[in-house]
Amino acid sequence: MSLPNYESPTFLSQKDVYLAGLSLPQLMMLLLLAGGCFLFTLLLPYGMVVKLGVTAVLTVLSGVLLFGKVSGLSIPKYALLSLVRIFVRPGFEERVEFLVAGDAPWLLAQERRATAQATRAERARGKVAQSKAALGRSERQQAELKAEANKSVSAASMAVEQNAKGLIRSIFKG
Repeated sequence: MSLPNYESPTFLSQKDVYLAGLSLPQLMMLLLLAGGCFLFTLLLPYGMVVKLGVTAVLTVLSGVLLFGKVSGLSIPKYALLSLVRIFVRPGFEERVEFLVAGDAPWLLAQERRATAQATRAERARGKVAQSKAALGRSERQQAELKAEANKSVSAASMAVEQNAKGLIRSIFKG
């Protein structure tokens, strides 16, 4: 007896779309929005049919404003980014203006910063060269003795380690 064919779902990484391209959370938000619009229209002095019509129109308009997309962005996000763009200028525009207008204080500050970094680097190179030249013969001999001592200590530790491994092997083998 064979099992019936089963098609695996291909929408696992996508949101479930229920009505008019809206997901379940968006539909719930739209229902809350419709309830708020209905409460607002209860204040109107017209009949119930007019109130329901106004509620429907307001719900559709606010739904489009909330969930509609422009250039892949939701309308509120698009509006926010448009407002932010008005007040914030990109950094490259300022630099272009400084270079074109020849704002001397800014250019002088950049030059001072570059020369200060260069002189610091030169001083550091000079100190290294002086310390290498100041290293005398006795210091070199001390460094060689330390290296030999380190080598003998590491050789001794390797020998102790090998002996310990051999002892452990002989204990386990019996």
